[in-house]
Amino acid sequence: MAETTNISQMAELLSKELFEEFLWEQSGPMNINWPCIKEEHEAKTHPSDVVFSYLEPYADIRTYLNCDLKSYAKGTINKGSVRTAIESLGNAIQCAEISEDWQKLYKVHDENFDIHGLLFIFNHDGEYDKEFAEILRQATAETRSLPKGKRIYVLGPFDICYLSSVVNDIKRLRGDGKLLATTKHRFYYPDLINRKVVRSGLGYAATLEMLTSPIQVIKYDSPKGGTGLLIYYRESGRTIDEFLYLIDYLFHYQQLQENISIDICLPFPDKNASSLLESAKKEYLVKANEDEALSQRMEIIHYRPVINVVKEFHPYEIGMRYEK
Repeated sequence: MAETTNISQMAELLSKELFEEFLWEQSGPMNINWPCIKEEHEAKTHPSDVVFSYLEPYADIRTYLNCDLKSYAKGTINKGSVRTAIESLGNAIQCAEISEDWQKLYKVHDENFDIHGLLFIFNHDGEYDKEFAEILRQATAETRSLPKGKRIYVLGPFDICYLSSVVNDIKRLRGDGKLLATTKHRFYYPDLINRKVVRSGLGYAATLEMLTSPIQVIKYDSPKGGTGLLIYYRESGRTIDEFLYLIDYLFHYQQLQENISIDICLPFPDKNASSLLESAKKEYLVKANEDEALSQRMEIIHYRPVINVVKEFHPYEIGMRYEK
């Protein structure tokens, strides 16, 4: 029983390590069951392993995430258990929106709010489960309809490995002095044609839409002056087209400016990624008739590999941490 408790604490510990760096706020207590208020759920209570929140960049609203944290060894999860977890979480967030008990526990800001679900599935033995994507596909195909207007996000072993690598890199850059230790970085959201960023001067959190997208962009003030961009890219960069897409992103949102440094960071790089970026820069220049000013701006784009991190915890180690 103690080992089972310790394994569940692994997911709790890792979720806290990750989401603090993505500028999420933790609300209320952890590991609470609160009363179900919908008879059709056929449940006495719903669980909240942990609740996080962040402000949306494009809307005057705070998103709360009711989280279900799972920790398992390779091969011990299947589509049935994932489907059950998703449906249970769907019922929980449907109740949470109208539950006075949930809101007394977790709604800590007097703001417009919405509640969604996060299923966090951590592979605690370090054996990255490549079959999880197919398990999730099958599970969601059989899942009953979710409450209208509600979303459930699933972070599986690959996502957690990738995001852990991003967080580790951010901390390393701060330790090396590239990121200011006293100033929070901010995740970058461009103004869109039909959506504008609604606040200024804030350290924007990384939304789940950003964390599950191909790129995550951090904007920071350099200790040496000027501004920097860190563009974390989820894919391997095995084709020129991938880097043309990233360069196009920078041009489209007018980020290739003077006094700015841009690093394209790949936790899972192809062995030829660095040379392919240089080839993409040359191809982009050819398409632009080799404009000299553009050529100079291309020089601020750099390739940087990221140390890949696989989190592995032993149940006894976690027990010792929580006894302190």
